[in-house]
Amino acid sequence: MAVVNFATREITARIVYFGAGGAGCNTNVRKLYDLLGARERSRLHKFGTVDSREISWYFDYVPIEASVAGDFQLRMRVYSLPGGIALPAHREVVLDQVDGVVFVADSRRDQAAANLDSLLELEKVLAMQGMELAALPVVMQVNHGDNAEARPIKEVAFDLNPYGFPLVSAVASRGDGVVEAHAELSQRIGKRIQSIMSGKEAKGRLIAEYRPDVDRDEAVVHEHLAEIRSRSPAGPEALLEATEETEVLSPVDSVLEIPFPMRELHLGRPLEVLGAEIEGDRILIHLLLDPHTGAEVTRKTISLNLAPGRSATATPAPVAAAPAHPAFVDRSGEPDEVSAVVATPPSETADVVGWIYGFAGMVGGIAMGIMLGYLVGL
Repeated sequence: MAVVNFATREITARIVYFGAGGAGCNTNVRKLYDLLGARERSRLHKFGTVDSREISWYFDYVPIEASVAGDFQLRMRVYSLPGGIALPAHREVVLDQVDGVVFVADSRRDQAAANLDSLLELEKVLAMQGMELAALPVVMQVNHGDNAEARPIKEVAFDLNPYGFPLVSAVASRGDGVVEAHAELSQRIGKRIQSIMSGKEAKGRLIAEYRPDVDRDEAVVHEHLAEIRSRSPAGPEALLEATEETEVLSPVDSVLEIPFPMRELHLGRPLEVLGAEIEGDRILIHLLLDPHTGAEVTRKTISLNLAPGRSATATPAPVAAAPAHPAFVDRSGEPDEVSAVVATPPSETADVVGWIYGFAGMVGGIAMGIMLGYLVGL
């Protein structure tokens, strides 16, 4: 049940990855965090109980194309809820007011019963909260497609998909099918919100509020932990919350300024730095750009060539093909590249410049001598 905040002009929707233990719910959320492009994105968090076999992962983001109605922008809160989480309060809190579900089915033959149990559990929890699975936007992702014991996707769907949900084949550990499943569900949620706000759909509901100060990032996770504690007073007291561990770099001692003729590229406004890497004698910087021409968001790779002996140039690259869904960028493809060679001036150029100045000085001296001689003769 999406929340419409009139103070921030923002609509917040909740997506949950649900499936049996080992199906790949957590892998999906962590891979998705690495693959999608966003105007704004929180850090990646995990939360749950210490004695549980599995935990939930969480992050929120604002898509590139975030407008859903007028000047309201959409914010997605993404959760994983694997089957190994046994605490009922945890499942209830994560699924509370959910707007869409990616049901992660395990295609391995020995997991057929676990898939069915997980689907029945999902329907049960939703029913307790007054929701029907068939009425929700749902995408079924069939994971572990690269396993030797993987069943055909149609066979898995025959067991689990009586409602005809969209199917996506995946190998989440490689990132295959992760963006596709999420993009499909996001589009369905966005269209449903638009239908509800326009009065075309009567079944769905939205929550209206006016809150200038909205919980973000760590505050959301701590709120969930407090809610889990309140719903399970007799349950485990030891709850955990930790952000994704990231490498902490030492403070920057100095900044290297490199002259770069961006005006020649006409690239547009950078939205996000997707990553950077070193390849031989050049540095590749992957950018997500919003073109000045009004075209769709594209990816570009800036190549800074630091090899000596080459003059600075900037060559525009072909326009990148738009992603299947503008809110997501699959970095597994080959990005477009814009080359910009930044080099030290060659010694030959310095010699030529010095010779020109020397010659100009000699000619100027001769001219001054002639002038002085003429004046003395007078």
